Amino acid sequence: MRKLILLATALVTLGACTATYDVTGPYGPHAPKYRAKFLKDGFNLKVTHEDWQFKPNLDVVMARCRDSVHRYAPEIAATKDREIQPIDDSKISMSYNRNHNTGSSTCTATYPVAYK
Repeated sequence: MRKLILLATALVTLGACTATYDVTGPYGPHAPKYRAKFLKDGFNLKVTHEDWQFKPNLDVVMARCRDSVHRYAPEIAATKDREIQPIDDSKISMSYNRNHNTGSSTCTATYPVAYK
């Protein structure tokens, strides 16, 4: 009985620490992945773009990541029948990772989207 209580407590604790997202998609082999967490005045958008590159090119991956933010933010807002404020590129937070074993480059961009 004690193990069951400990297991239940651990699951509840882990569930509380996990971020939940209202929208996710699309999941294909080369499609950028995005998640949106809706808030009162907008939503937080997180886009992950992964690309295989023989020779690493940070600028290309970052540009694709930034373009994905511009592409998906209006689409997600349209699902709530809302329009968004213009996206300020300087406020897009981006990180870059390179896996040298597989040759894949990954960029993750986050942006707080505000409704009009």
